[in-house]
Amino acid sequence: MIARIYRPKIGILMGEGNLSVRIALKSLLQAEGFSNIVDVPDVKNLRSLLEERREPPDVVILDADLEDDNPCEMVRSIRHGRLGTNPFLTVVMTTSIASNDRVRAIVESGADGLLLKPISPAAVMERLAGLVRQRKPFIVTSAYIGPDRRKDPARGPSSIPLFDVPNTLRAKAEGRPPRLDELEATIALAQKAIDEEKRRRDAFQITFLAGLIVSGTPGLNDDATNHDYLESLIDACSDLLERISGTPFARLAEICTELRNLAQRMVSTGRVSEPQALKMLRPMSDALMAGLNPGTASAELAEQVNAAIRGYRERMRVG
Repeated sequence: MIARIYRPKIGILMGEGNLSVRIALKSLLQAEGFSNIVDVPDVKNLRSLLEERREPPDVVILDADLEDDNPCEMVRSIRHGRLGTNPFLTVVMTTSIASNDRVRAIVESGADGLLLKPISPAAVMERLAGLVRQRKPFIVTSAYIGPDRRKDPARGPSSIPLFDVPNTLRAKAEGRPPRLDELEATIALAQKAIDEEKRRRDAFQITFLAGLIVSGTPGLNDDATNHDYLESLIDACSDLLERISGTPFARLAEICTELRNLAQRMVSTGRVSEPQALKMLRPMSDALMAGLNPGTASAELAEQVNAAIRGYRERMRVG
């Protein structure tokens, strides 16, 4: 439980579209001793506050049902370091729509937790206390940054590392609020580790997708499948270009850009299975992978990717 004496120090930013629900939730929090609360009615205003404030909130409570923008995409932007000054702030989403699609979107956004409406005071306090006591460590994949929620036994043991990220909610709940300069330094250090892992994951995903396209054409892949793979490859290249800028890996920007341009041409022309273009995909992606993993032999990297492709195809085969 969060001691009442520390609750006024905890900064809460709340986005809720329904005025009566927003007033009720704010009143609920105030009754529990939280006074540092800013509430807004939509994603646009919440996004603006995150962009403008140097000192980030400790908790964002966000209505996943907001329709002026995509709330889950906003959370993803936070986690990927594209919005706000703290990618690791605690995010709790709320919803009145308990569908599989809605819950999946919230989980995949990188949010820490979900509360179903109507929300009780006990549920809010229990969730916040849980995120103080045992917040999940973060993982980084090509498409996801956020709490580790892996539960699929079919995937077997994973070598994906876990990251204990800054938790200002916990720090303030324990009576040790960080100075802003200390917080910024801690965030920068954690972000550096996340970026290093994300670069490796991006490179692996790019090579994996290139391998899926090349090994599956013709035969396993139709044009629609290749189109989807290429779109994902383009996204991974774009993310990687952002994360190598200003680093020793910036020298790989040229080949990453060329690979992205090739994929974009294939998509824009509709020639997603064109043999000459396919011949270039894997060598370019392999070179990118090798450049980002200088301590690992090229043959070992290639086998890691090929094993992942075989595993993926087997999972698709058995359904």
